[in-house]
Amino acid sequence: RFMPNDPIIRGDLAIIIDRMLGLSKITYNYFRDLYTNDYYRESVLRCVAAGYINGVGENKVNPRGNATREEVAVILCRIFNIDTTYSGSTGFKDDSSISSWARSSVYALSRLGYLNGTPDGKVNPKSNITRAEMITLLNNFADTYIPRVDGDDSGSVFVSNFPKNIVVGRNITLNNTTVGRDIYLTQSASTLSLRDTKVLGRIVCFEDVNLALVNTEVSNITLLSEKSEIYGVSDSIGEI
Repeated sequence: RFMPNDPIIRGDLAIIIDRMLGLSKITYNYFRDLYTNDYYRESVLRCVAAGYINGVGENKVNPRGNATREEVAVILCRIFNIDTTYSGSTGFKDDSSISSWARSSVYALSRLGYLNGTPDGKVNPKSNITRAEMITLLNNFADTYIPRVDGDDSGSVFVSNFPKNIVVGRNITLNNTTVGRDIYLTQSASTLSLRDTKVLGRIVCFEDVNLALVNTEVSNITLLSEKSEIYGVSDSIGEI
């Protein structure tokens, strides 16, 4: 059973994030409610190490608690490095119900088209997010997902256009390609080669990477780690 309409607990949310992003670094377990035999233990600790999930106070992380819609909005903005500087009204009818610490994240995700409200114009920020809603949100971000393991024999060289985001889990090459939004290079990918390619959004690198750019236009390259190497830097790169 998938139980699509059931709430997703924080521990299961950590597992999904861990698998999708190929997280490798782990932190010491100082949480009183995270036990050795918990199936989500290591995923929670890797998400904490990456700064995606925080404790809830009193040395607890509440892994069995249900994740709310506004909580997930904040986590996704952390993961995908979304600009959350705006803190005004979101435009939803229940805007006043959004916690102050989540308002800018809810606004950012709705503005970018990742988080949608209900037909009556509400976002229901404090409602538990269901498993199906969580998958829909991640699918909105990872319009194309290239996983760590090449299970469908798609290889490492891609010659096609991608209208929205690509989330990349292994080393790949893009040839003669247009990417309509962002490329997210997860922790399990260390090399990205682009040739005769145009990226309308950003290349966001979660870990130390080698980027090779040949006759390629990119509006922004964002490096979230300490060391990376970029070959082929030119005026075709808007910002690093």
